[in-house]
Amino acid sequence: MSRRNAVTSTESGEQATQTLRAKLIVGVTTRKDEPRVMSVPINEAVFQVGTFGQRNFSKDCQIGDTETFQTTGFQRVVFPEPFPANSNVHVIVTANNLGVPTGTHNAALVGAVGDVTGEGFILKARNSDCADEVSLAGMNWMAVAETPGVQQKPTDIRIGTLQPRSFSPNCNRGDTTDWGVTFSTPLEGQRVVVVTANNLNVQGHNAAVVGIVLGPDGNPLPPTGFALKARNSDCAAGGCGFYYAAISPGVAGSGSLIVDTGEVVSQNFFNNCSDGDTRAWEVYFSRPFLTPPIILVSATDGHLVGQRLQHQAFPVGMARSVTPYGFTLVGRNSDCFTGDGGLFGPKIAAQAGFSWVAIGCAVGCG
Repeated sequence: MSRRNAVTSTESGEQATQTLRAKLIVGVTTRKDEPRVMSVPINEAVFQVGTFGQRNFSKDCQIGDTETFQTTGFQRVVFPEPFPANSNVHVIVTANNLGVPTGTHNAALVGAVGDVTGEGFILKARNSDCADEVSLAGMNWMAVAETPGVQQKPTDIRIGTLQPRSFSPNCNRGDTTDWGVTFSTPLEGQRVVVVTANNLNVQGHNAAVVGIVLGPDGNPLPPTGFALKARNSDCAAGGCGFYYAAISPGVAGSGSLIVDTGEVVSQNFFNNCSDGDTRAWEVYFSRPFLTPPIILVSATDGHLVGQRLQHQAFPVGMARSVTPYGFTLVGRNSDCFTGDGGLFGPKIAAQAGFSWVAIGCAVGCG
C-alpha cells in the first residue's frame, strides 16, 4: 500500500445556501509507519467480498442508531481466507437492502472499519436517517491488498460513474433519489457492489450523500446490474454523483485494470451541521493512471501515531476533483455526537480516518 501526503486547505460556506457557516477543512500528513508500494495490475491484487443481511436501526441520534456487524462472537468480520502475510488490507463498505421486505424503510447507513488485519476487521454502521419508522439495512464489504509481482486469483469487475442528481437537505422532501445500473455484460459468481459519492459534473455544493445498493425485493444482486438508492445526510441542498465497483473474485476478467490503495490518518470531526464537521486530505497516486480512475473510500479508526481514538466519527466519504494523478478526499460527519463531557468531564473528540481504493486504466486498457 502506498502513502500519500496531505495538505491544509479551507472551504468556504456554500454559496447555494447562504445560511450555513463556513466549514473548516484541515489536512494532515499521513502516517509514516507503512512501506510504500507501487500500484499493481488487478491480477496482482487479492480481492475478497462479503455481505451482511438486514439489521434493525433506530433513527439518527437515538439509542440503537449504531450496530456492529460480525461473523464471530468477538464482534469481528472474519475473511473467508486469510490474506498473505504482511498484507496491507483496505476495506470498503456500503449499505444494502439484503433481506429488507418490500415497503419497509431502508436505513441510510454510514459504515466505519476498524482494526483491519489479514484475518478480518471490525465493522460498525450508524444510521444517518431521520425516519421515525422501522429502519432496516445490511452491509456489503470489499477487501483488497496489493501483492506486487505475485499473481493472484482472477477478479472480474464492472466499474462506472453515475451522473449527479440534485438533493434537498437532510430530512426534507427530495433528500432521496435513485439510479438503475445495467452491466455491459453479466457479472457471474459471488457479486458485491460498493459505491462512493463524488463531485463529478456537480455545480455548486457537493452534498454528502449516502448510497444504498439495492437488489430486487431485498434479494441478492442479479448478474445483470443493481439499483442505487441515495439519501442526503447533509444539512445543505446540493448535487452528488457516485462511483461504483461491482466485484466478483475468482472469475476471470478485467486483466488490464490497475489498482492503487492508501490510507489517511484521522482528524477530529465536530458534530453534524456545525463548524468543523468537514475535513479533507489531498491524495496522490503512486503513479499516474491513463485516465481518471474510480475512487472508493470508507471511514476508518485510523489514528495519529501515539494517540488513541476517543470516539469513532461516522463521516460520509466523498472523492472530489479526481485526475489521473490524485484526488481530494473529503469526509463530512453524519454523527450528532458533540463530545460534551458534562459539567466536570473532559470534552471528547470524535475522530476518523479513511481508506481508499483507486481502480482504473493503464496503457492498453479497454
